[in-house]
Amino acid sequence: MSGHEHCLQGKPAAGQAAGTKRAVGGLDSYVTDSIGHEFKGKAVIYLYDAFGVDFINNQLLADEYAQEANVRVYIPDLLHGDVAPTSVFDGTPFDFASWAARHPKEKVQAELEAYVNTLFKEEGVTSLASVGFCWGARYALLLASGSHVKGAVAAHPSFLQPAEVAAITQPTLFLCAETDQQFPRDTFRKESEEVLKKKGVDTKFIDYDGTQHGFAVRAGDAIGKAAQLSAKNEAVSFFQPPRVPPTLTGFIVQDAGASSSTTSSSTSPLSR
Repeated sequence: MSGHEHCLQGKPAAGQAAGTKRAVGGLDSYVTDSIGHEFKGKAVIYLYDAFGVDFINNQLLADEYAQEANVRVYIPDLLHGDVAPTSVFDGTPFDFASWAARHPKEKVQAELEAYVNTLFKEEGVTSLASVGFCWGARYALLLASGSHVKGAVAAHPSFLQPAEVAAITQPTLFLCAETDQQFPRDTFRKESEEVLKKKGVDTKFIDYDGTQHGFAVRAGDAIGKAAQLSAKNEAVSFFQPPRVPPTLTGFIVQDAGASSSTTSSSTSPLSR
């Protein structure tokens, strides 16, 4: 499990999920809406870590995105129930490498793209963004290399490849841990920002000091929890539609604080 130790650390959050489970495009899915707001076609697809769709942390965070950004959030079961058990938090062995090998990129990506097509054709989605954590962050970014989504949020990505970063064309928000063997700050993370900046992609990288891989969904200590809250707020801002005439829809990257570096225009991606 070398390089993936932090992928299996953390603890379940306390809370009651507000969404529902139903089949979407042939996959079991957790679907959550903004309470008190009518669904108007804006949605986010949430791609998780090794703990999957039923992990309470993922569901609660999806609920927060839905409520605070006024969007519908879909979490598809792309792992078909083959997830890391929460007992790993207490030391139960889990063969991460074998698990990852059972879910090759080609298979997952094909199923994901079919699912996205279903959202547009059958679910009434008209504008979609993606968000991913750890294992799922890679797939959130793969969607941003074409026209599947209007933007993508990636928190401490795993298995991401340099060529996949170079292929990104849509606005992106990277939420980066200080300690992360999968996305090291001084090498791959730095190089990724340079590549996207040179390419002219609207992008923002936010570094969270004192954090480790997994913090955005499974924070443990006080520093991690504060960073997790900040990361959630940054994602919500990213999902918010731009303040432009209502004939334009979509998602926009908005300015953050001093901990970020940004290459973006002041207009919505859809206004170009």
